[in-house]
Amino acid sequence: MKKTELQTPAILVDLDVLDYNISRYQELCDKNGKQLWPMVKTHKSIEMIRMQAAAGAMRL
Repeated sequence: MKKTELQTPAILVDLDVLDYNISRYQELCDKNGKQLWPMVKTHKSIEMIRMQAAAGAMRL
């Protein structure tokens, strides 16, 4: 599928960048003794919450 064929609005996510960002952010929280509480209201994606939880974020 080409980008021009997508119905809009559409969210396009680079999964490699997303994985890196989730792991890096969790690493920083762990290193500094902080808890990461993912919020669906922030990024509007249950799947991203699941990815964050799998990386160690607090499950709500």
